[in-house]
Amino acid sequence: MGMKETPGSLQAYFIVAGVISHGSNLKDIGNARGVVLALLVVGAALGLAFLVAGLQIKKELPKGAGWILQLLIGVIIVELLELGLYVGLVGTPPPLVSVPIGVAVLISLYLYANVKRLARESQR
Repeated sequence: MGMKETPGSLQAYFIVAGVISHGSNLKDIGNARGVVLALLVVGAALGLAFLVAGLQIKKELPKGAGWILQLLIGVIIVELLELGLYVGLVGTPPPLVSVPIGVAVLISLYLYANVKRLARESQR
């Protein structure tokens, strides 16, 4: 039997992940330049979007949660672009780079499936 997220557990996840992501990206922005700076700004913005998604998810589920689903697709695209940039600029990424990206993509897919399921269930 697999785990089934609830609106409350998704809300908590989005809020906690958003605060951590936003904060960790912001703290490194001051020293960054070029592509790294761009990635940190995007990461901070996505973290803020996760926070907003967490605050709004219970209201959005009955409406289909379209923008939250799009946010998760955006996160997957950004993670894959980040991996592509690393490969293009440096070469084959070490596990220290590729594993967290892979985990982020898998978590985003898991969240996408659960948000979609809960949106469908709340529209019945």
